[in-house]
Amino acid sequence: MIKKNGKSVPRSSSEHHPLVFSDQYLQIASVLPDNANIYGLGETIDSKGLRRNNEGSISTMWSRDAGTPADENIYGTHPFYLETRTGKNGEGSKSHGVFLRNSHGMDVLLRKGLIEYRALGGTLDFYFISGPSPKAVVQQYSEIIGKPAQMPFWAFGFHMCRWEGDFSTLERLQKVVERMRKENIPLETIWSDLDYMHKKRNFTAGDKYP
Repeated sequence: MIKKNGKSVPRSSSEHHPLVFSDQYLQIASVLPDNANIYGLGETIDSKGLRRNNEGSISTMWSRDAGTPADENIYGTHPFYLETRTGKNGEGSKSHGVFLRNSHGMDVLLRKGLIEYRALGGTLDFYFISGPSPKAVVQQYSEIIGKPAQMPFWAFGFHMCRWEGDFSTLERLQKVVERMRKENIPLETIWSDLDYMHKKRNFTAGDKYP
């Protein structure tokens, strides 16, 4: 609390969490309703469910191949959230979205009544999406980032993937395909995961996959 005109008033979020804008660190905070319904800020598997824990959670934006850990970052980086709440007099839900256009690594902290961004660089290029429905927020968000490309027909077929084991060489991969065909098992695509790489390095091909 601070004194203003002789009265005690709560500090603003900017006083608690000042704006920081430097070459390799950005920090900015904003006030949220105490019972904010936050969805997004992924890709993270939240142990609390689809609704993010707004009383003490950290969403890390740093893409990595980590399987499916709870409350940790995995493949995607999406610094976007949708917030929805009941309208006045019980009139439907009112929703809005916020998107930070920044590809640097960052943490997004949620606390009761507060959201704070901490990025390793870039700019504070925010988009505020008015909604007012959840569907409208998603539609408007897709207009900003672009719509996904149409999936090719083969992508809807039967796929098979395995890490190591029978897929460790090209010859083994061919034998699996031949066996699938022999047994009349549908197969549109087969993936060798990272077995084809040289020392598991992206954009390389190992000796076993000429």
